[in-house]
Amino acid sequence: MRYERHSLAAVLLTLLILAATGLSTLLKREEPLVLDGAHIRCAIELGAHADTTRGLLAGYNYYLLQQFARDHGASIEIHPSQREDRFLDTLKRGGVHLVVLPFPEAGPDSVLCSVPVDSLSVWAVPEREQALLAEIDRWLLAWQADSTAATAVRSRFFRSYDPLKMAAAGRRAPYISPYDSLVRATAKPIGWDWRLLSALIFQESRFHIELRSRRGAEGLMQMMPLTARRMGAEHSFDPEQSLQAGTRYLGLLQRRFRKTARSEEELCKFTLAAYNAGEGRIQDCINYARVRGLGGDCWDDIVQVIPEMNVEDLHDTVKLGPFKGRETLSYVDRVLALYEAYKQVCP
Repeated sequence: MRYERHSLAAVLLTLLILAATGLSTLLKREEPLVLDGAHIRCAIELGAHADTTRGLLAGYNYYLLQQFARDHGASIEIHPSQREDRFLDTLKRGGVHLVVLPFPEAGPDSVLCSVPVDSLSVWAVPEREQALLAEIDRWLLAWQADSTAATAVRSRFFRSYDPLKMAAAGRRAPYISPYDSLVRATAKPIGWDWRLLSALIFQESRFHIELRSRRGAEGLMQMMPLTARRMGAEHSFDPEQSLQAGTRYLGLLQRRFRKTARSEEELCKFTLAAYNAGEGRIQDCINYARVRGLGGDCWDDIVQVIPEMNVEDLHDTVKLGPFKGRETLSYVDRVLALYEAYKQVCP
């Protein structure tokens, strides 16, 4: 036999290489996916196309992927694309089953692309998944043909949600984001008006689930990954997980400052400030305000001392060092202004 030329050492080396690269696992994944009961691994790789003035494209595809899985009795795991990710390579190797790509730029070698989704994106699968592609095409065409349902969903994801512009124009709306039902449900346990939580989300992410800041904050609520995980969110890209983690954190901040704040209104401002700057920074401001002879129990006291906080060795009550604070002052004002606008837009 021709394999007799290979030494035992060469065979062992080959086996070690296969194990190290995970090819044995990948070979198992090359079998076509059976949708019923499957766990579908997906990625949304839209790049700059996700941040489009035409709408919330990543969120729209996320919603459709969830509906596709639900209609086929499957569970689904959806990841956002980051700069270090190469999901197309992962798709070709079998690490994920499906990648959402921009249209018409999509169409790389060795992958198959679905019919366009509203002429904005396509769903790509490996060449071996022709049956999966056929089912995706059938489902997408049926979805887009159901004009009533499709139009209702599109209207939620492809419209302007800027409350300041809407309020200035005297516009009213029955909903203020694609995630109103989730926002209502998660705002209730912490006693917030859901429109206030919507204002915070708009300030943080403009309702872009795929957003990742330069500092690494992620998702609708723009939480740092470590804090999000501490609050129970394994995937900040998931709107529900992001909202639940964000409101848990807001609840924690409220409990932290409840005994300090003079009223519920002041507590709201302390909570917003701490969400932006961190609870330690705001506690420093409170402590310094008290040293200055102010009560420290209302936001105006904090506004008064923040310009003085950007000084080295200010006082031993300031534990975290200098704090510029201008961004936080602007943040609180901005979120409250957005809240007032949302109350006009959606009374």
